[in-house]
Amino acid sequence: MSLEQVVVHIIKTFKKHSGADGDAGELNQAELAKLVKEEFPILCGKGKDEAALKEVMKLMDLDGDKSVSFKEFAFFIALLSMELEEEDIC
Repeated sequence: MSLEQVVVHIIKTFKKHSGADGDAGELNQAELAKLVKEEFPILCGKGKDEAALKEVMKLMDLDGDKSVSFKEFAFFIALLSMELEEEDIC
């Protein structure tokens, strides 16, 4: 898979999960929780609970409006990528 395909997949994943509430431009808390559970098992595994999901929401919701825009999501993906690389998970 090329890097371009990975970026397109990130965009499609965001769009797949956003909009359940009618606002396709942002993820609300429920949409984000579903996305994180399905797409980031490393963040939700091994006994992590709703408190962990709320912490992820805080990290992603940079402007504090209780939703995550694509820009906030993309920024989080970049930070997560750096963290995973540092921990030599991949």
